Amino acid sequence: MGLSSSRGFVTLVTVGLVGWLGFTSVFGEKGVIEVRRLGAQEARIRAKAEALERENERLKENVRRLRHDDAYLERVARESQGLVRDGETVYRFPDDD
Repeated sequence: MGLSSSRGFVTLVTVGLVGWLGFTSVFGEKGVIEVRRLGAQEARIRAKAEALERENERLKENVRRLRHDDAYLERVARESQGLVRDGETVYRFPDDD
């Protein structure tokens, strides 16, 4: 009876250890669920970084044009400040509201 109960104990410990390892592999700090969550978070961060890179390039091009393209600078200034050249007539139409 002593040998049988020690085998049963070893089997129980082994099953318990395998169960604990399986549980922590899935749900633990570095388990499958956490690795997938971090992967999804990384993908979101990369997408946001790419969008910010594109916006940064667009802004750099805008600055370059403002510094070197007088016609563009004039157009932006006129649109943003409502500037009118001599001899131009501005027509304003009431809103439909």
